[in-house]
Amino acid sequence: MPSCLLELPCDVVLAILKFIEFDDILSLLATCTALRSLSDSRVLWLDVLQQMKTDESQPLPCFEHQDLSLLELQSLQKIAMHKRRLERNWHTESPRVRGSIQAYSFDQHLEVLWVIPGSTLVLLHHFTQSMLVLWDFAESEALDMLPVGRTVYRFRISPKPGQQRMVLLASDSEYSGDGLATDFRVVDINYLPEGRRPFIHHRMHVPLYPSNAYPFVDGDEFGFVSDNYDETFDVKIFHLGTQTCYHFQVAVGPIIAGFHLRSFLYDGDFYLSIDDEEGFRVHHFPFPLYSASKVHQTTIVNDVPFILYSKTRVSESSTLDSGVPISRLTAISSDYDGDPLHPHTSLHFWPVSAISTPGTPSLQFYPGFETTLHGQICGSLTPDEGHLLLFRAASGRHALFLRWMGMDVVESDRYRLTLVHYHRDASALKLRDLPLPHFIPLAEVNSIALDDRRGVVILADSLGTLYTISYA
Repeated sequence: MPSCLLELPCDVVLAILKFIEFDDILSLLATCTALRSLSDSRVLWLDVLQQMKTDESQPLPCFEHQDLSLLELQSLQKIAMHKRRLERNWHTESPRVRGSIQAYSFDQHLEVLWVIPGSTLVLLHHFTQSMLVLWDFAESEALDMLPVGRTVYRFRISPKPGQQRMVLLASDSEYSGDGLATDFRVVDINYLPEGRRPFIHHRMHVPLYPSNAYPFVDGDEFGFVSDNYDETFDVKIFHLGTQTCYHFQVAVGPIIAGFHLRSFLYDGDFYLSIDDEEGFRVHHFPFPLYSASKVHQTTIVNDVPFILYSKTRVSESSTLDSGVPISRLTAISSDYDGDPLHPHTSLHFWPVSAISTPGTPSLQFYPGFETTLHGQICGSLTPDEGHLLLFRAASGRHALFLRWMGMDVVESDRYRLTLVHYHRDASALKLRDLPLPHFIPLAEVNSIALDDRRGVVILADSLGTLYTISYA
């Protein structure tokens, strides 16, 4: 170590260390006795974490809106080292499980709906008890419960500072007549400030009619869209702050039967993605969200749909699943070739950016790329389905799904858990099969969730067992 550096004031040395990579800082502190005392500097670790936050490929392993300046020195150090371990592990060809796998037996049917990013909190749905449960897997404790119905059909999550807002469609019976939802609910999962017991706040409950609806949420605005079966859709949007309900119709033109529909709201604009045999397209509808009237009714005709992607079916037996922006950063769709012996699935990714140009959509979709996987993805690719998934991750840079490899693969290797790492500036996806011990029956898994901030995977199987696996 040059003696001139050691002669500098401490604050100047800290300013210089801002421009040094974290691994080099660790080496410097380990080898230079004169600088070792800086290991106890909160300023140093705060600077390290602020620099780490600029790396979009891997978020910090803490709450998204965590105020780092309020944390103790030991907590700052743990966050930095946790991120370093996870990056090294996930970027290897064969990521390893770290520590022991925790298994919790509930002896009843349950599903994993969501994991609160950067925490040990997970939302479960107890089918037999008809309950939404906020579970802390670090303490093995149910923190709060809310009756929501026996069946959760669809749900969406919107992050807010200190909470996650959830809209869900559910039914109070196992099979609600035609097998569709009967209730629309809005709940907040509150988990900040630290030291306060996390809890579920029930905000709204209204009967759902018609029941063929799809939910969306963006902050204080939320609602659902339903099909009128005449090339138009009914849209209802609620605003919590003003206690206002907006009701309008959108027209999208001819749609081929058997389509998939997804909806989302962003920055006062409504988006509708439709996937049928003609392809996958996104319609953009601006509307006066803060109209003076309590109920705003109109019909908006989108003559020139904003096209994100278009693709015809590969074969008569193939399916095309559409996805909406993941954390407003990425859009995904998949195309399965329908071969039961040697299945293959194409994944299509596009970057999505928010823009503020007047008179244009709030979201801009850019040309993306695709990759072909061996196997069929189990369940839906969309992040709003409470089934086998692709659930969206905390940062929108990672996705997790279960692959069925086909009948020609030996039974013990027929299912694989695959992690996708996506970087908007990269030209390809990075896929890694995550190793799991054989005592976890992937064939029995009914729901999975991913916290890519902490590197934790959560699985639930049909026997009522919940597994938490850490890769950091």
